[in-house]
Amino acid sequence: MIQRTNICAVVVTYNRKKELLRCLDSIVSQSMPPSFVIIVNNASSDGTSEELNKHGFVNELVKFGEFEHEAQVKIYENMKVICITLTENSGGAGGFHFGQKLAHKLHSDYIWLMDDDGYPEAQC
Repeated sequence: MIQRTNICAVVVTYNRKKELLRCLDSIVSQSMPPSFVIIVNNASSDGTSEELNKHGFVNELVKFGEFEHEAQVKIYENMKVICITLTENSGGAGGFHFGQKLAHKLHSDYIWLMDDDGYPEAQC
């Protein structure tokens, strides 16, 4: 039996919901999609969380472990999508730091970092 590699994509966003949706469409269209997608929402005020829910990427709101943040979580196309909305904008570096800590907690073999305006090709 071939064991699947545990890949986690971490996407950091701030007030760019249209770009984020396009990025997520690119991620789920991968020939080898990741096991997890962690969206770090840097306190967006443009309705990012609602837009993710509307488009079916996330739904339920849960308390997520020791990070003491609320998260929206959903299994989407055989991958778990987790959106953590931070209470204040920690910048790109802070968002990636937070996302990587969570990816390590999920025992990821590889962590794929990208901004919300990255649109990878299907074979990436």
